[in-house]
Amino acid sequence: MCYSAKVAINGYERKRKERWVLVDGRIINFDTDKGYGFIRPFDGSENLFFHVSQLKDTIIKAEIGLIVEFDVKSGRRGKEAHNVKKRGKKKMVAPEPYEGATHEYTDIEINSFLKEIKKWKLEAKLEDLKRYFFDVPELKLIINGEQSYVIGRKGTGKTALVEYMSEAPSDVSFVEKLSFKNFPFNVLYEQGNDKYTKPNQYITVWKFIIYSFSCAMLAKDSDCPASTMKHINKVFPPTDSDSLSSLVKAWSIGDISLLVKGSGFSLQGFGRKKKKLSLMDKVDNLESFLLNNLTDNGFYLLFDELDEDYKDIQSSFLNSDYLDLLTSLFKAIQDIRAIFGKHQKQLYPVILLRDDIYDLVKDADKNKWRDLTATIAWDENEIRALLKHRLDKVFGVEGVDFDFTWFSIFSPFHVGFSGRTKYLPSFEYITRSTQGRPRDYIQYLKSCAELQLKNGGGKITNSTIKEADKDYSNYLKNELTDEIYGILPDIDAIFRVLGQIRKWIFSRDEFREVHKDQYVSGILTTKDPDFILQTLFYFSVIGNVTRTNHHLYRQHNSSATLNFKEKMVIHRGLMKALQIF
Repeated sequence: MCYSAKVAINGYERKRKERWVLVDGRIINFDTDKGYGFIRPFDGSENLFFHVSQLKDTIIKAEIGLIVEFDVKSGRRGKEAHNVKKRGKKKMVAPEPYEGATHEYTDIEINSFLKEIKKWKLEAKLEDLKRYFFDVPELKLIINGEQSYVIGRKGTGKTALVEYMSEAPSDVSFVEKLSFKNFPFNVLYEQGNDKYTKPNQYITVWKFIIYSFSCAMLAKDSDCPASTMKHINKVFPPTDSDSLSSLVKAWSIGDISLLVKGSGFSLQGFGRKKKKLSLMDKVDNLESFLLNNLTDNGFYLLFDELDEDYKDIQSSFLNSDYLDLLTSLFKAIQDIRAIFGKHQKQLYPVILLRDDIYDLVKDADKNKWRDLTATIAWDENEIRALLKHRLDKVFGVEGVDFDFTWFSIFSPFHVGFSGRTKYLPSFEYITRSTQGRPRDYIQYLKSCAELQLKNGGGKITNSTIKEADKDYSNYLKNELTDEIYGILPDIDAIFRVLGQIRKWIFSRDEFREVHKDQYVSGILTTKDPDFILQTLFYFSVIGNVTRTNHHLYRQHNSSATLNFKEKMVIHRGLMKALQIF
């Protein structure tokens, strides 16, 4: 739809077509004598003037509270409501806006809050965790030594746990984080013990790493005797680099026998000639030394970013040495927990790993790991609590509840969509586009804050939320590309295939038909279309249409599997990035 505006060109008046927007709202007042009133739009924008001459035949008189639809045009008073008429029967009546209590801030104050939200970080290492860290149940489980395996999707907060624990000051616990980002895994592959069958050949390597760093932490403990500290520092001298690979190489040639003197076990049998210790001998000596010398404090070794070699897994997939390496780490920690737990020593190595990688790990003892496993999964109430916590920090004061805090910076009006036949509160509208991870919401709010500042500031309006949807959609597509690439190296091309279907809901046969053309032409390299669909379902790129208006994504049910007999639906958060409207 459009309206006409006259413009002068070369002395003649010509009509120029301009776009106008069809909006709906509620009449809030009307002066019968003067013949004009005001309408409050349901999109949260400013109240609009309308003249009685703009009332259409469907309206006998302008009653206060009447729900109407109208065109927004420019008039003498700025934006005005024209062509005012009763809203059609098919159009859903918008729910009343939130009218509860909120903080009362000026636009200047709100703009300062938006500037801070705009600076929120997706990467936990860059975020001010002292200010924003949100306490989760998994933290207590790790500190109490109840869990050693923390599993969760990318963006669920695993690295935030590591960063927070490593930065939090404590006199009774010591934390060492081991990041395998850019780690040359071949260094560990070369240390495999051929005496053990797959996947156990790396258990000794992992124990050596864990025990070595545990000794280094013990040397920092003021409760540790000075003589013991001296022995440790000789065996594990500081290096010029904090690179994990450099430390492992330097420490592997250290003289572990120097620790024997204070370890509590006998050297008898070694003979006068100094025996060169194998890696297994070193591990046995270190284990005995720690059992005899660890103080009563807690020692935590956190393994993070273990997915750095995941990009190479596609070449050999389930036969990859990388999976053997991971499996050996789980088994090494299981063994260490049993040994040191029996002696009531608080040595707690912890793995933080992506769930899609964990699912690839296969071992006969995997079911036994459940006792030490915590899965990070956020429900809507937990997300609300997280966002309230972050916004309260921004405001500098704690709100009464989520709505009190949320609507202190968001418009109270419901967001209309599907031609204004449906409405949702702003938080629920945003949630529809996310995959339920903290990182998703943080990115969405960052986009909202940036756009609202560009649009003049003040409370975040519904139009800004909708505008932010496109920025968020591109972010989500990039996030999923990074997450899926290790399994589907042609994921970029696969996303293009989904866009070419040009349908939100599609069938297995429709995908196969497009896949066949793209594979034959060489655009796609993954031959099996069903494998692609199963992988996309696993990462909630697509879901199943179980019944009308009911979609099942794995993000809502981690045990769900793709049903090929049902229609498939593309996640709403990806639709704008894939240009599906």
